[in-house]
This record gives sequence, structure tokens and C-alpha cells, in this order.
Amino acid sequence: MDIRDISTGGVLFKIYLSVGITKLLKGDYRGIGKTDLICCTQDGEVRGYTTSKINIAAINVMEQEQITELFNVKHALMLELQHYESNLKYNISSKNQQVEEFGDTPSGIGIIPANTRLQIGIATDIENKTSPSIEISICTNNSTIIRAVIIFAEGLFSGETLIVHPHKVNVSKLSIPVKAPKDIQYDVHIKV
Repeated sequence: MDIRDISTGGVLFKIYLSVGITKLLKGDYRGIGKTDLICCTQDGEVRGYTTSKINIAAINVMEQEQITELFNVKHALMLELQHYESNLKYNISSKNQQVEEFGDTPSGIGIIPANTRLQIGIATDIENKTSPSIEISICTNNSTIIRAVIIFAEGLFSGETLIVHPHKVNVSKLSIPVKAPKDIQYDVHIKV
């Protein structure tokens, strides 16, 4: 027996009976003045089902939202797993190729976790009246190493591009001072 929502037709829950149903009635099964659903089966069993004051439709919507959220998390985790597997395959094939060509390969090449996020901050140094500058701070949320930063800005740099390689080998935070030739608005694009 399926219990369905009258407005949407969606199945709220199912009841499995071992024998067929002979009659469904509405009545005061418990004798307390409230109408219940009464189910009589072929073998004489009588069951009563009371109505609920709980909004089952709202519960179903919440459950559906939770299921959708869990599917989204599953999808993101599957993508991250595929990302790790492809990086591992790349590293193994790359290492084999580089060992043949060059000898040894740096460990961890190509591996960037899927949850890596960049945090970019911009601050001004207006206190320095002789040479005011802007400081661009870049860091990662999970200590992923920054190998290089490329800043594109028309009119801000000669050649419109600034490329910065950190002095230290393993850096996950970097500050870049930038001196603007004019006090005007610039469109800046950053790649890390």
C-alpha cells in the first residue's frame, strides 16, 4: 500500500501487507474523537493509521535537499579523486620519461590538490610620501608551493607584464610591491 501526498502525488511511505486489502474506511478507530484511516485485510486483520500534524511535505523537501547536497559533495570528491589519479599517472609517466632523458625528476611535480584556493590581498603604502606603492599579497590555503606569479596590467609595467619567481624554493605566501607610474585606475590580471 502506497501512502501519497494529495497535492503532489509523491509517495510519502509504503506499507507491505502479506494479504490483500478488503476495505479502507475513515473512522474513530481509537475512540478519542479523531478520524483515522482503517484498513481491513482478507484474513481479518484490522489496522488503524492516524494522521500526523507534522508537515511531511516539508520533511521530504528537506530530505531531498540533503540528498542533493550529498550528491554534490560526492561529485566534487569524485572529481578530486580523478584529479589526483591523473596527476599520479602524469607524474609516473613524466618521471619515467625524465629519468631516461635527464636522470632524476623533482618530487611532487604537477601535483596541485583540487581544493587549492588562492587568497589575494591588495594594500596601499600611502604613508611613504616620496614613493607610494601598492603591495599585492598572494598565498594558498593549503601550503601549495607558488612557483611563479604573472601580473598583466596595461600601462603599469613596461611590456605590460610582471613575472615574479620567489627567491626561496618552497614558498606558499608571497608579497609583491608595485609602484604605479600614474595615480590612475588599472585593470590587473594575476596568474599564479
